[in-house]
Amino acid sequence: GMSNASSLFCMVAAGWGLVQVRHGRARLGALVAGLALGLACAVRVQVAVPFGGVLALFLLVEAVRRRRFDALAAFVLGALPWLAAIALYNHYLTGSIATLPWSLFSPRESYGFGAIYEGTEWVHTPLRALENLIVVAVRLNAFLLGWPLSLGLLAVWWGVGRPLAGARPWLWAGLALTLFNLGYYSPGISGFGALYHHELVLPFSVLGGHAIVGALGRWPRLAAAAVAVHLTLGTGGFLLEQSARLGRMVTMTHGPAEAKLAEIEPPALLIYEAWPTESTNLGWLSGGFPKRDRRDTDPIVMYPRSGPAVTDGLRSFYSQRACWYYRIEPRTIQPELRRCEDSERLLDRPFVLPGSWISFQPTAMKKGLLPRPTGD
Repeated sequence: GMSNASSLFCMVAAGWGLVQVRHGRARLGALVAGLALGLACAVRVQVAVPFGGVLALFLLVEAVRRRRFDALAAFVLGALPWLAAIALYNHYLTGSIATLPWSLFSPRESYGFGAIYEGTEWVHTPLRALENLIVVAVRLNAFLLGWPLSLGLLAVWWGVGRPLAGARPWLWAGLALTLFNLGYYSPGISGFGALYHHELVLPFSVLGGHAIVGALGRWPRLAAAAVAVHLTLGTGGFLLEQSARLGRMVTMTHGPAEAKLAEIEPPALLIYEAWPTESTNLGWLSGGFPKRDRRDTDPIVMYPRSGPAVTDGLRSFYSQRACWYYRIEPRTIQPELRRCEDSERLLDRPFVLPGSWISFQPTAMKKGLLPRPTGD
């Protein structure tokens, strides 16, 4: 699943810890913040560093200002186990505690301005960064509240005097996240909103709360009516629209594969195609097939085609099951189901598309935990 919800939870927990250091149980708050930000580094480091880093800085300054060195110790105690585990994991996979396994992917994706992928001329520029910001603003306008003008709430906040109580850490964290993402070439796919700016919902929520409270105080009837209309037509309509869209995406993503699975009489082994030109790469599905049933008790066990050696091994291991091969026929873009005995030529093809520079080899395979397929 997507890591955005987990990352958002970590940032909320860290913010709660900051509030406790300021106004309540400093040691508990600092410990929770340390645990949350340490977990965030494991969940989504590209948020933990800019957004979480600002919250951590605010917390540390607050603890020093109040001379709560016990809170500082609690923060370190909470974060250190996560950071140590991440460092050991990085060292095992990459040989360096500071180098993420991200660097092992081929083609290597770069962060910053300049060439994005090795072997290509596609470059990220400051102009594209500004274009991405516009895309992010458009998506935030819908996904923040679902209102026709979610960002219009900022104008209301400005009109009621720009109150900032409790907002400064969140605003600085949001700014840090925005600046950090200027160096990333993509705003993400549209189906998930502002994917790489997801945590901006937190500073927006604080300012939005101030805006609504201020508006209800100044223009009670008008503000109450506006909130009711927007919640009904805006947020309500957005939820219905997104539910319908997700339903269509599920049908489009799972439908063809489910229809072919219904044609197979269990027990069976299904080998599905993983070549990008002959598999489904749609919505959240990038592995060629929407199901991963691989227990011996499953009526149909499913594995991607990973080269002749792996295919032969699977067919030998599941020799008591009928073997089927599934792919998308590239000329008709239709799903195709064949018996493996009738698909030997297709199954004997190499693991990597010939002549292609794209090769997403699993990390476990690089470390020798899985056998390398032949023919790549």
